[in-house]
Amino acid sequence: MKRRDAGFTLIELLVVIAIIAILAAILFPVFAQAREKARQTTCLSNMKQWSLGTRMYLIDYDDTVVPCYLYTVHPSDGTLKTGKPYLQWWPDLLNPYVKNDKVWQCPDWSSPYTYGRDAFEPGVGPNKKVLYMSCGCNNWHYWPHGMKTEPILLGAMGVNRPGLSINSSEAEIQKPADLIMAVDGVDPEIWNPGSHDYRNKEVPAKGGPTRGSVHLRHTGGFNAFFSDGHARFMRETQHSNWLKNPDAPSGDKADLPQYR
Repeated sequence: MKRRDAGFTLIELLVVIAIIAILAAILFPVFAQAREKARQTTCLSNMKQWSLGTRMYLIDYDDTVVPCYLYTVHPSDGTLKTGKPYLQWWPDLLNPYVKNDKVWQCPDWSSPYTYGRDAFEPGVGPNKKVLYMSCGCNNWHYWPHGMKTEPILLGAMGVNRPGLSINSSEAEIQKPADLIMAVDGVDPEIWNPGSHDYRNKEVPAKGGPTRGSVHLRHTGGFNAFFSDGHARFMRETQHSNWLKNPDAPSGDKADLPQYR
């Protein structure tokens, strides 16, 4: 009898290739989900560092919550002299406490911000010319008498124009464990209920779909951190998550029942 040469036949090779292809089709999505879970965890860890920074800021500023932004000079609004804008965002204000330029960007998505930063030192990061931001702060407010008078602040983080410093105090926050400070978002401020997720449909966007300004970049959900200092993954917010006093009427016309 003639002895078969050692090695695989063509059919055997095709079977092995088919098995490898099937295993790859099964395992690659699992690996992708694992990588995304790791990025989500990194993002959440970053937020926990931010929340620690907000607690230290409270101590240094007599229980004043860090504002969403602080204009030293504004081109048109406020009660002081106008001019070329000089604008600090909350990462600029908190980074002296966090002391880490790298934690302000989500691994899944971020966007550069340069407005009002011409006078900042060169570079990328907080208090430099280019700031990459991944989240939207909850500074829900409205201006009942125009932007040269004080706004009404309903959310967690303040709104500041030169001569008009409108900030929250910790004592004003009725339910700190429920009040969102910031969420994964595509806009640096979420200042109006029209941008809240619970009242909007999903829209395709880079890095994941959005509902309003909230960015569902982590497996169909998003990370958020809260006034009491904790951070967690969410699928959807509620109306009360955006109000420092959810039991009081907001007074904001954009918050009328027909718009909810």
